[in-house]
Amino acid sequence: MVTTMMKILVLAVLLEATSAFVPINPETLTGQALVNYVNSAQSMFTAEYSNKKFTVFNV
Repeated sequence: MVTTMMKILVLAVLLEATSAFVPINPETLTGQALVNYVNSAQSMFTAEYSNKKFTVFNV
């Protein structure tokens, strides 16, 4: 007989295991999370986060 506590434990382990395989949608990332994603996805350069404001000029 499986107790309720054992069922909860198994469910928690399964949820934790499956959450590791949820793909990241980079279009929704911002700030430091986006920087971390870019740095983990490539090795050609290292991105850094800056909260300074900037302006893009169209030429």
